[in-house]
Amino acid sequence: MRTARWLAGLLVLPVLLGMAVPAASQGRLIPVVFQLNITPSPPDHTYFEVGIAKGFYREEGLDVTLENGTGSSNTLRLVGTSRPPLGFVDVGTMILGVVRGIPVKSVMVINQGSPMAVIFKKSKGYKTIKDLRGASVATTQAGSLTQIWPVVLRANGMSTSDLRMIYTGSPTAKEVAMLAGNADAYLGFYTENAVRNQMAGHDVAWIKFSDAGVNIMNLAVIANSTWLKDNAAIARAFVRGTQKAIKYTVVNPKEAAAIFHRKHSRDFSEEIVLRMLQAGLPLLQTPNSKGLPYGAAAEGDWQTSERYLAEYAKFKPLAGISLYYTNEFAMGR
Repeated sequence: MRTARWLAGLLVLPVLLGMAVPAASQGRLIPVVFQLNITPSPPDHTYFEVGIAKGFYREEGLDVTLENGTGSSNTLRLVGTSRPPLGFVDVGTMILGVVRGIPVKSVMVINQGSPMAVIFKKSKGYKTIKDLRGASVATTQAGSLTQIWPVVLRANGMSTSDLRMIYTGSPTAKEVAMLAGNADAYLGFYTENAVRNQMAGHDVAWIKFSDAGVNIMNLAVIANSTWLKDNAAIARAFVRGTQKAIKYTVVNPKEAAAIFHRKHSRDFSEEIVLRMLQAGLPLLQTPNSKGLPYGAAAEGDWQTSERYLAEYAKFKPLAGISLYYTNEFAMGR
């Protein structure tokens, strides 16, 4: 079924840049499968649920279906082969993929601030990364948090040798280790992990990676580069619909949380959805992108993200930062 849906989108006649989506002008909706990075989470995916529920995508001539993902790397691979041609991935994963030749480009960045943090019991009193010297820090063996952590430490004159790193077999185990007192802190997302800890009655605090000097943009809508050349109008319509959904969510967070909760009530209470969503809203823009339409990212933030990732992954930055992204659609051009 998924293959049939995205093939239907690809079979639409090519559209000219700046024109309306053809099927919409004829009263038909174009089916679009949007490949998520993971299963839906409130601070990251509510906007897409709102776009569908409030009819913002339909206003743009699109019939959007969300496809759950199993990780940004897999979504990147799928979009790189146009199966489907639109998806949602971690910006760091996308940058590394483009460097390695995967033909994708970001058409809008949703979470431009990083939700990455080191989380601990408030009683520890940590205020800066340097305060963690000698502490035990739990994290998983792999994953973006574990990969970026050494960059954060280097930015603060430290390395993993200044800590006692504890590597766990699952994301849940690292939280349990800290809450049980077997670790002083753990690496997580303050928009999700820390909120969940607080709502379970734990008095936790955190230090954001961005406050420690390392902000790598978080999540972007990407398109297959070849598909994008022939289907710019569809990409533009998807971006416009998403921007409408973001604006609506910012003004109506309780209703947006209720919309998300209706679809995912077995996984989240409505209260935790609202708390996580509210924690994520400030990530929509950075000081560099304030004043731009939602989804339009500042060149400086792309340059910073590339620089930190190049430091971690030891790759040579590309000849032009625009090879990773375009603001054309988010800026309404």
